[in-house]
Amino acid sequence: MACLNFDCECFYRVLNLLRYSNVFEIQLAGHEHELIEMNSNSDKLWQSYNELLEFKIVLQKIIECCDTRFLDEELTEIVEIVKRTLPPPPEDANGAEATKSNGDEGGEQMETS
Repeated sequence: MACLNFDCECFYRVLNLLRYSNVFEIQLAGHEHELIEMNSNSDKLWQSYNELLEFKIVLQKIIECCDTRFLDEELTEIVEIVKRTLPPPPEDANGAEATKSNGDEGGEQMETS
């Protein structure tokens, strides 16, 4: 009779574990979807960052090759045109600009002020 009681307790424990495993599978599927979306957004942000970095390098080369210097008013106008043309920088949940340190790839952070 002791074996029968043990088997019943064991059976109920297994049933409870199965119920909980279904709940965890559903939660895991939701988190998996969120992770895929976050990875996609991260890829898009890095692509935008790299494009802006290339744009910065091109502008620096243009400035180096330019024989004449722009007046302050001209520079202000150029900056305003760029601000209107480019989308605002992405923000994280705290409202600060999102950045990612990239030690191995030699990433460079752009000044935004």
